[in-house]
Amino acid sequence: MKTTLAISILVLTTSNLALAEGQVKRYFVESAKIDYEIKSAGNAMGMMKTKTIGKKRLIFNQYGANEITEENKIEKRTQGGKTTTIKSHQLKYMKGSMLYSVDFEKKRIIRMKNTAMAMAGLMGGKDMASTGEAMMKKMGGKKIGSDKVAGHSCDIWEVMGVKQCMYKGIPLRVETDMMGIKSVEIATKAEFDVKLGKDDFKLPDFPVYDMNEDMISAPKKLDKNQLDAMDKKVEKQTDKGADEVQKMLKMMAEAAIKVGIDKGKAPSEDQQKSMQQAMQGMMFPVIKRKTLAQAEMMEFAKGCFDAADTLKEVNKCAKKAAAKFPDGNDGEIGFDSWNAEVKKETMSEINQFLQAAPCIKKADNMQQLEKCMPDED
Repeated sequence: MKTTLAISILVLTTSNLALAEGQVKRYFVESAKIDYEIKSAGNAMGMMKTKTIGKKRLIFNQYGANEITEENKIEKRTQGGKTTTIKSHQLKYMKGSMLYSVDFEKKRIIRMKNTAMAMAGLMGGKDMASTGEAMMKKMGGKKIGSDKVAGHSCDIWEVMGVKQCMYKGIPLRVETDMMGIKSVEIATKAEFDVKLGKDDFKLPDFPVYDMNEDMISAPKKLDKNQLDAMDKKVEKQTDKGADEVQKMLKMMAEAAIKVGIDKGKAPSEDQQKSMQQAMQGMMFPVIKRKTLAQAEMMEFAKGCFDAADTLKEVNKCAKKAAAKFPDGNDGEIGFDSWNAEVKKETMSEINQFLQAAPCIKKADNMQQLEKCMPDED
């Protein structure tokens, strides 16, 4: 649990930047079921002959917020008179802010945060489908014609040597010619605005593991019965994070106007300092409110934490505190371990923070508020 002002600011600016299901529109159709055929062949840089055949399926609803992509491929590589056959099977389930990746070889599923959706959402906002076309134009892409694929008319775009026949934001055919390898991925069957159910997004009956954020520690096995609840919790947090990001962007725009920064022009050093001061003035009431809410939450949880002897007990306390004081919950309340040392350190942090509460209440600006906070080692 963190108890510094830096954490409060972090929540307002960068906490859980992934956008939730209802906020992102990746395609111009609500749902689809598409089957593709994959082919590629050539001589890679004149050193190795390769030939690939395969199948792919794409299923999505909620305009692409929920999406399953599955590929089955067989590749033959010939080099020095020796031929090697490589089979691959991949399945990824993008479920809003979460990503489930199926490992068929190890017969397990890895659950992780969907960082790709987070970045794309922040760059493109809600209507990522429209943004995608705009980005193609910025990259020098041109619409060079039209065609019909799987019974649907599509526009052909050429971007950096790649040709894509796009239908409502969805590529129905993709052709590439790179380093001597020609590849084509083409839809053989495409259904749009179809009714989909839970079975369409069903994953193999493998155990599910949570990928740790450090990407180093061993994944933690999860209870499948708790997955939906866990995902909904993440969505709730990301909804809150996205709202805070939008508020922050609005504040930045207002601060820029206030100090006279012209749109499209780099601010001077003085303007940067003025904008920083303006931002601090705008953020101060929000930061102060959230910091005091954290203090209330910690005061409420203090006794319960002190009496907790097990990890289960302390996390039960944390859950109660977070539910009672949602405005003070920075997403980090809760513990991965609980022993005498962790308990002592936690109680010390709480006591230091609570000692600063009277000073925080009296603070009239950001500088005064920062001086109230205990120093972190």
